[in-house]
Parts: sequence; structure tokens; C-alpha cells
Amino acid sequence: SLRALGDAGLMGLLAPQEYGGRGGSLTDLALVTCELGAACASSAMCFLMHCCGVALIAAKATAAQAERWLRPAARGDAIATLAFSERGTGAHFYMPELRAEQRNGAAVINGRKSFVTSAGHAWLYPVLVNAPSGQGLDIYVLTPDKPGLSIDGEWSGIGMAGTSSIAL
Repeated sequence: SLRALGDAGLMGLLAPQEYGGRGGSLTDLALVTCELGAACASSAMCFLMHCCGVALIAAKATAAQAERWLRPAARGDAIATLAFSERGTGAHFYMPELRAEQRNGAAVINGRKSFVTSAGHAWLYPVLVNAPSGQGLDIYVLTPDKPGLSIDGEWSGIGMAGTSSIAL
């Protein structure tokens, strides 16, 4: 279903037009997601999380990052999702336990995110963490080719079996 949405140009619903998206609104997202949800809750959830990930990346990415990540996401060639939930904090996204640390010029994140929709299928994982400075929050976009990134668990969600909401 996500490939069909990509072929229809809807995976880029919230991506800026300059990166191949439609530049749509949150109202557009709500309307499309409601229609999808009436047919398949799993497809709707994966689509919603993709669009949220795309919108988040679009809001903060540099031009080079946007070109590298948003153009393939808008085509549906790179699925995005959010890695925000943690076992200890659940849906309280504003208070993650994970922290990014700067080591040798790179950010290192140690920990586990839970219930990551499309885990193992997505290519873009915006991860919410405490900032290395200890002040505020940061978001790092991880891709499966990053060293140390692993995805594990099994998912058998009742009515949402297609979401693959497992751990990162």
C-alpha cells in the first residue's frame, strides 16, 4: 500500500514542493489518513508516521539534508517514521531518557526506543533525545546503515499487524 501511495505522489504530501513533495497541509493529511484508515488501519498508521517524519525533517533539515532525505521520501523510495517512544516514558515524548553525547566529532546515542512504527522497513528514523548540552531536546535522523543501529522484537498487534511497531 505504501508503494501505491508513493506512485500516487502521496508519500510526499507534507514534503516541500522544491524537494518533490506536494507541500500539503495538516488538513490534507487528516483527510487522506481518514480515507486510508477506513480501508486499512495499518496502512493509515504507517502513512501517518511517514508524513510526520517527513514534516519534522522538512522543518529542521539543512538544504543538503533535505535533498538527501526528502526527495526519496516524497517519492516513497525512503519510508520515514518517528522514534520517540521509550519504555520508561511511553507517550511522554517531551521527556525522553535517551541523551546524545558528542564523541570524536560525532553524536553517540545509546538506548532503546519502543513502538517504532515501520521499524525494519523505514529508512529515516528521526530520534528524539536530550541534547548533549543537557539543555532541551534534539532530534537526530538515523538511517539503518549507521553503525550500531539495530532493530529487534516481534509485533503481532491486533488489528494493526502491518505496522511492525518494534524496538530501535
